[in-house]
Amino acid sequence: MRTIPIIASATAPRAAARRWWLKRAYGITPEQYNAMFKRQKSRCAICREKVPYRLGVDHCDLTKVVRKLLCVPCNTGIGSFKHRPALLRRAAKYLEREAARARRARMSGR
Repeated sequence: MRTIPIIASATAPRAAARRWWLKRAYGITPEQYNAMFKRQKSRCAICREKVPYRLGVDHCDLTKVVRKLLCVPCNTGIGSFKHRPALLRRAAKYLEREAARARRARMSGR
């Protein structure tokens, strides 16, 4: 007769699922994730904010190399720009140009 192990904790299935997902999706263990989280001082690698949820694992879709941990807005943002630095730089220039234009307009009383 086969015995079924008793789960000591209600979080054990969740931890096992997380371990499986991190390994399958990113090739890392929860221990590696936690080490990254600690190195980043619990902050998003882009905006440096602390968030009340687990940071996402940013990785290169082509090489599958894990980069850093990001908050949802930053991870979604770079995804929206197709992970293309040139497109992100163009967006930053656009925002700077439009902010300068708005300041000029405000100063001239328009």
